[in-house]
Amino acid sequence: PQNGGRFTKVQIIKVEDNQAPILTCPANVVVPISNTCSSANVTLPSVTAQDCNPNVLITNDSPFAATAGPNASGTYPLGTTLVKFSAADRCGNVATCQVSVKVEDQTPPSPICIVGLSINLSNNNGEGQAILQAAAFNSGSSDNCTSSQDLVFTIRRGGTGDPNLRPTTTSLTFGCADVGNQLIEFWAMDAAGNSNRCNTVVAIQDNNRVCPQQVSGMIRGNVRTEEGEFVEDVMVQVSSNNPMTTYTGINGFFELLNVPFGSDYTVSARRDNDVMNGVSTLDLVLINKHILGIQLLDSPYKMIAADVNKSGSISTLDMIVLRKMILGLESNFPNGNKSWRFIHASHVFPNPANPFATPFPEVLNINNFTFSQLQADFIAVKVGDVDNSAVPTSLTGIEERIARGTFAIQLPEQAVEAGQTFSLPFTAEGAHALLGYQFTLGFAADALEFVELQTGSLPGLSLDNFNLQAAAEGRIATSWNLAEVQPENAATDLFHITFRAKRPLSSLQSLFHIGSIPTAAEAYDEEGRLLDVSLRFGQQKASVATGFELYQNTPNPFSSETVVAFRLPQAGQATLKVYSLAGQAIHGQTGYFEAGYHEIRLSRSMLPTSGLLYYQLETAEFSATKKMILME
Repeated sequence: PQNGGRFTKVQIIKVEDNQAPILTCPANVVVPISNTCSSANVTLPSVTAQDCNPNVLITNDSPFAATAGPNASGTYPLGTTLVKFSAADRCGNVATCQVSVKVEDQTPPSPICIVGLSINLSNNNGEGQAILQAAAFNSGSSDNCTSSQDLVFTIRRGGTGDPNLRPTTTSLTFGCADVGNQLIEFWAMDAAGNSNRCNTVVAIQDNNRVCPQQVSGMIRGNVRTEEGEFVEDVMVQVSSNNPMTTYTGINGFFELLNVPFGSDYTVSARRDNDVMNGVSTLDLVLINKHILGIQLLDSPYKMIAADVNKSGSISTLDMIVLRKMILGLESNFPNGNKSWRFIHASHVFPNPANPFATPFPEVLNINNFTFSQLQADFIAVKVGDVDNSAVPTSLTGIEERIARGTFAIQLPEQAVEAGQTFSLPFTAEGAHALLGYQFTLGFAADALEFVELQTGSLPGLSLDNFNLQAAAEGRIATSWNLAEVQPENAATDLFHITFRAKRPLSSLQSLFHIGSIPTAAEAYDEEGRLLDVSLRFGQQKASVATGFELYQNTPNPFSSETVVAFRLPQAGQATLKVYSLAGQAIHGQTGYFEAGYHEIRLSRSMLPTSGLLYYQLETAEFSATKKMILME
């Protein structure tokens, strides 16, 4: 307009957030049920969300979560629970995700087989026949969550199916061709579908003579320890003009077929490998108690085991021989004594307190063999093992005893100059509470030259308690014991070793360690309970310490994978090493661990050597060693 004017317009700009948060949910989880068989404690990571609004509200709808927020951890029941997470950004945008929490029974049953079951063939239309139900082999099988009466039992002939696949047959039929021992797989399945098996043997007999009569029979039996454990790899020989030989399997049974009737036979058993199986300084403690009359060995078989030199008596000479073997100074028992002795199981000792008073049969004589001998059984005695710790089969667990603490040996920390000769004292305030110890002291031979060893004031300790043959290579083995613990004010001065430094040393701590080859590291408290052995440097108190534990690997024996568990009293670096039976390090790994319980998983690919292995866990304060078996 001519007089001027003004035009106005209002524009509204609206900024909106219409994008939902980005949720990061945990993966689906499957957890084993607890001992209550009704629920399990489930730990889930917290859900996170990304959004332009920092105040995202995250919730979950689980009725079992401890909180309704981003973490749905809690106690969940048996079965599958779907947990829904929601994230709201306060602008009306909501994102959701879902997690499956499955609680299941993952523990298989523990089947227990009846061993030595026999069944007689009956006449069925002119043929011998016997039907055996699976439940007939059950000897108290159990499960963690399924009652015994609700377990499902099946069987099959041994070695006829996939060892990892449960059979469905609930009975087996036997005929004349099956007369003798038949290997049986007995399986148990729980309500969750978990299954497990045990192996046993059934004796098929023709006592009614419904089968065509033979001109030969069989000789069969089992080999067990006095505690009933089967003994594997025992050579059983029937001596005659035509000797016959067989070996016991993992079930301890043997049988020889087609043994001609009408001849005389001698049945003997032999196993002479692994002489140190079950032998330790604890056996010396128990033999010493027996000799002094403090605590007598409570079975004739243990007394035969204590007769190491096969003299027909138990004396300090047996202890001398056994200690030399523990220290690696001798490799065989004297006077023709073998690693194992075998006494015919039917023998009754006239004087159980003195089994050497009369001869005991180590063979079975069969005169005029006219019927099958089905009870050619032997009791196996591991020579030198009086605490019954020997491992008789590859299915038996190793190192079943658990260490109850640690016997710590104190060394002073110091710096030495090149060429300096110095004496290093080894002391232990907890020595008065021990019945004995054994270990191999390892030291860096490239830094320290061994000069001499002198014993301290520990009662009964002399140079006979040491193996110094490998001292130049950095290994000294020792074994010491008493029959009774000492007074509390007894001396703690164990021994002194004089070394010459090959180079300047600012510290000694990294130069020493406790090993187990040739002498395994262990100690025994006044009750005979197992303790680990460790070294302590500096002014730390050296006593029986607790809080550090190295557990037995599980499973053991193993073929593909096993888990080594341990507990640390405080956070720090720990090293796990695995050694072959010859002492060669075949695997090692080091890591930093918080205080508490930890697990290290070992696979077959990490271990190039099978058989009996040693594994050792070392920290700055503690060291412990145990055994494990890797199957082919």
